[in-house]
Amino acid sequence: MLKIIFHLTIAALAAVSLSSCYTDFEPDIPSDPVLCLNSVIEAGKPVTVDLSRTWRYSDGSYYDFDNNKNHTLDTRVMDASVSLYVGDVLKETVDTPDVPTSANQRDRSFYSFDYVACPGDEIRLVAVSKKYGEAEGSVTVPHPVDIESIDFTPTSVKVFNWGYPNIEFDCAFKLIFTDPAGTRDFYRVTAEPYRHEMIPNPDKPGDYYFVDFRFNGIDCNVEPLFSEHAGILDLIMSGSGGMSLFTDRQIQGKTYPLDISLSYPTVVVNNPEDIDSLYDAGVVFRFCSVSESYYTYFLLDWVMDNSVGSNLSEAGLSDLVEGYSNVSTRAGIICAFSPREYRYSLRDFIKNTVADSNSDAE
Repeated sequence: MLKIIFHLTIAALAAVSLSSCYTDFEPDIPSDPVLCLNSVIEAGKPVTVDLSRTWRYSDGSYYDFDNNKNHTLDTRVMDASVSLYVGDVLKETVDTPDVPTSANQRDRSFYSFDYVACPGDEIRLVAVSKKYGEAEGSVTVPHPVDIESIDFTPTSVKVFNWGYPNIEFDCAFKLIFTDPAGTRDFYRVTAEPYRHEMIPNPDKPGDYYFVDFRFNGIDCNVEPLFSEHAGILDLIMSGSGGMSLFTDRQIQGKTYPLDISLSYPTVVVNNPEDIDSLYDAGVVFRFCSVSESYYTYFLLDWVMDNSVGSNLSEAGLSDLVEGYSNVSTRAGIICAFSPREYRYSLRDFIKNTVADSNSDAE
């Protein structure tokens, strides 16, 4: 351990000593714009392509202080023809992009298909622009994997009464699933809270009865598979090596209990009338089979933000972390996922905990 710390200290000192040296230079690299093709394909939904172009590093958006005006670079590609193939069969061609209505997407050019992606589809997308050339790439839509059962275990339950009960507890789930044998599989799991709609208080206009369940995402430090991609130094230096994506490298063909721990779960109960329907609050789990390109993209994002190697490369002490693309122009990504969604209600836990707390108070 001391030896590791010594080498990291030397690297850190070297990084500091080198970081004070700057020289302006013009990189001699090709900068002609090419097509950038992005598509995140969800099984059971129509395929959409987000098409843009690359730009030179010095041509980005900027603010003109002299004229008090913001200049935004237009990277949309409006003249393209985008074709969708399944296997070798042409399914559809779109020549006109959508015009997004939301303010944060007005600088995007979307090409939307009627074709609905199915598990097992080998989808190839080909975009051709008179101005920027051609780009293509492919992905196989993965087959979904079912969660067979969900086990819930609350621990360290505490109830605080701040006008109405607040329940704080450690929230642990086990999601049981079986990995298909004979294939290389990739997964992602997400968790979002849900609650019943608030009910107006008939005696006090503007006031509502509610039961609100909150948490701060998944604690990725609990399940070992969430850290399988991280090295020892990453775990030591970052303190958090996890992400809720993983492979079947360690569990291939086996039934596995995936440990899901929620960060800082809290239930706020404003239900003095004991309305039974309000207690229906809980978690929506999304268990997704994802393509290798989907997994690789998120893994690279983690590496660039969290890994020791990325920090060293920024200081010039290791090789640069290269970007990832499975598009012919090396710009953009085509990936796919097949989700299964599960709603787990904490109704009984919340209702019984409140009842026990009221009994103790009496």
